[in-house]
Amino acid sequence: MLFRKPRKFTLIGFVLVFCGSTLAAPVPPARSTSSTIDQLQAQLYKTHKSKSASLVKKAHVAMLAHRFTDVKSAATLLLADSKYSDYGNWFMASALREEGRNQSLAKNFAGAQKTIEKSITSTLRLEADHPYSPFLKDLPRDLAQSEFLMGYIYLNLKQWKNCQDSLEKAFYRMATHSSLSLIPVSGLINYAQACAKQDTESCALWFQRFVRAYSSDSDEVDAMKKYYSPKVERTVVNHSFPKATQSYKAPDLDQAAFDEAMKSYADSNYGEAITAFNKFLDDYPKSGHRFRVRYWLGQSYAQKKDPENSKKILESLRHDSPLTFYGLMASIGSGQEIDDEVSDELPTAVSRDPNLTPLEAIRLRRGEELLAEGDPEFAGAELKEVKSRDPFSNSFLIYLSMLDSEAGSYVTSFQILQDLLARGSTAPISNYGLKMLFPMVFNKAIQRIATDQGLDPIFVLALIKQESAFDPKALSSSGAMGLMQLMPATAQETQSNLDKTRLTEPEMNILVGTKYLKGLLKKYNGNLALATAAYNAGPRAVDRWLKEPRAKKGVLEFIESIPYRETREYVASIIRNYYWYSKKLKNGLPASVDFFWTKPSEIKPQNGSA
Repeated sequence: MLFRKPRKFTLIGFVLVFCGSTLAAPVPPARSTSSTIDQLQAQLYKTHKSKSASLVKKAHVAMLAHRFTDVKSAATLLLADSKYSDYGNWFMASALREEGRNQSLAKNFAGAQKTIEKSITSTLRLEADHPYSPFLKDLPRDLAQSEFLMGYIYLNLKQWKNCQDSLEKAFYRMATHSSLSLIPVSGLINYAQACAKQDTESCALWFQRFVRAYSSDSDEVDAMKKYYSPKVERTVVNHSFPKATQSYKAPDLDQAAFDEAMKSYADSNYGEAITAFNKFLDDYPKSGHRFRVRYWLGQSYAQKKDPENSKKILESLRHDSPLTFYGLMASIGSGQEIDDEVSDELPTAVSRDPNLTPLEAIRLRRGEELLAEGDPEFAGAELKEVKSRDPFSNSFLIYLSMLDSEAGSYVTSFQILQDLLARGSTAPISNYGLKMLFPMVFNKAIQRIATDQGLDPIFVLALIKQESAFDPKALSSSGAMGLMQLMPATAQETQSNLDKTRLTEPEMNILVGTKYLKGLLKKYNGNLALATAAYNAGPRAVDRWLKEPRAKKGVLEFIESIPYRETREYVASIIRNYYWYSKKLKNGLPASVDFFWTKPSEIKPQNGSA
């Protein structure tokens, strides 16, 4: 269950070919008079209407309704529009691909071949004419879809070599896009049939790769063995998952210093711990561990029977970082409500920044227009490429975060808000900021499915926020898919006869993910912290960590004993998410952080519900 990092690109010079060679220079920036963020949000839907963006929405609606003639009509108009001509290419290619698919299903293979060739040509034209289009990110997968169809067509035309060539192009594109796990079983069957008719060296090489990508009893390997059995049998190996790794062989100096101080605390040498934690703050004042250190310094003073210093440190931590896990723990430890730090005032914002590049200005404008026309999916594709940058003002960044949130590009919105917090901005520490940080997405489905599984819906909501930032199409570099970031092999073991392509469907992903999570909770007998850690790092890793004495003392000690930084921060973040979502949905909180902990020594078998 890994996260993906957004890619970066470099812009050289002025971009006047973004949407075609006839693209005019960007319009002058709108006036940037400060307004409250809700005023700018309301203005967005009134003042950014666009006929071109409306045409995009029309094409999108027609595409979803499978009205491909209407899609092509709208695409033709968009191709003549310099502002959105790349959308014209994309819609034309997509409509032609789906028409070709329907022709092939009707056994009109000659007609399907010509249609798919036109789709591929339109896709390649998009790549050639629009080098900065947001569609380029998924272009390899788009081309692969067409090439899979072309392979099926060639197979039925008995053109074995052409079938192999087309499918191998698709395999290569999927591999370079970290999407081998998404190759359809039908594509492997078609390739195996073509290779059985005309064997080549590349056939054996590709099958060697595939049998190492899937478990030996998977549908994929069964399909390959059926048509290409001798080669597949010789190369089949038992599927194994890569071991999680960590970098403690050469830890950073601040990590080593924290570990040493924490060891003193674990050994009940609280005076030594106080000295070590204070020295840490002097030596590494900007360390990413500074909030951890301040929390445990406060705890050390408490254990040393110095409540005055403990309260002082915890209250300052709560004030300085109320939205972090340690700020929340400081609030609980000091007995002061975390809400005291949250402002009721709306942040002020501006809709433009003079430091926008021409490309960023174009993407911002198109994102606003598409949002105003009610097409958040395409708006998000535009806006997520306008990254937070140092020259941008805080007032502009809060506006940009609002746009991303409106478009459903939550991970980008979260990243911008995190940058604002790192700058010392108080805008995210407001009721409006909390609304963006903890959105309510797919909540009805989560409530229903989690309840049916006997799980706490708020716990599932908190986990999904951390896993995928509510992106149902999220795909990690390791192949984890969808809202709950499920590995296809794990999902198929959890839900028999599962079509892995359905893992991008929100309800199916939640259903399979909650089943898997329920199994982990059963294994750890309702211990939410252990199940959460196992969801991220795997049960074997958690079982190994539990052998450490410190890990059995309590939830906070367990979190600090986790050697994988990603998993440690993951568990802490989900606990934080749970608290804030509880305040929103229950108007109340668990009595203490021990809500997440059943002592391992006291665990007894139960039904696995949360």
